[in-house]
Amino acid sequence: MSNIYAQLKKNTQNKNHVKVSKEEYAKEMQQRRQKLFDMAEKQIYEVVSSPEKYVQFLNLLWRTDYTVTNTLLVMSQKPDSTLLKSSSFWRECHHYIKKGEKGIQILEPAGEYEKSDGSIGTGYKIKHVFDASQINGTVMQEKPVLDVESYVSGLIYDSPVELNMLENADEVNPVLYSPESKCIFYSSGLDAQTLLQGLTREYCHVEFDKQYDNYSRESNRFFIESSSYLVCRKFGIQVDDQHFMNEVSSYFYGMSTNEIKKELTQIRELSQDVADRISRGIYKAQQNRNVEKVQKAR
Repeated sequence: MSNIYAQLKKNTQNKNHVKVSKEEYAKEMQQRRQKLFDMAEKQIYEVVSSPEKYVQFLNLLWRTDYTVTNTLLVMSQKPDSTLLKSSSFWRECHHYIKKGEKGIQILEPAGEYEKSDGSIGTGYKIKHVFDASQINGTVMQEKPVLDVESYVSGLIYDSPVELNMLENADEVNPVLYSPESKCIFYSSGLDAQTLLQGLTREYCHVEFDKQYDNYSRESNRFFIESSSYLVCRKFGIQVDDQHFMNEVSSYFYGMSTNEIKKELTQIRELSQDVADRISRGIYKAQQNRNVEKVQKAR
């Protein structure tokens, strides 16, 4: 073992090895992190420049399940990404990175620290991830498969509002949340996709109404439709009506990069709150079915 260390030391001494102080290294890392923050900020205006760019961003957001900042970074570096993992993850799965492929840089939380003003901030470190397209061989990717029965169980689980079917509901809005009656009305005779998409959207209205003051269906429509799109895609529901995305430029017009980022983050958080409740409901329903199977088997 000592011979190995001696050889390493000899090789190091034979090269023009420049020592970097701790302060210099920290400064370099900070510059690299700042470069990524600047990259994400630059990408923000690209995202809200057109419906095509906005839907591309939303698709990356639900596929990667990253923060808004990291999704912006992925969009800047490899917008066609579908499955992002670390190099160690790919090795454990016996997949190897293609020669010449560069890692996609994102920012990973690295603990908290005290700022000069005494407040607490979050530190970040740079992490490299690789997309499935950068891996040798075929990578099997799971796509969300819609299980209608399970999804309905998830939707109605711990519902904060009542559901009421109407024979002659509004044809323009066959699924509609009424904040006055705290109820979602839905029309009879709807096909499964229309009904599920409508219920998902209206539960996003319900969640928005619960979390924010001055709820207005029309004023908050773009925000809520965006959240609903994320929830639907997460659970395998196709969204046919994407007309709301045509309003992306006007909706974000005049906002600063920080304001846009905050809005996108809140859209993501609202979708997560609704999706988490649905997931809990699906899990609970599955547990109940398993208990029923055991009881019948006795």
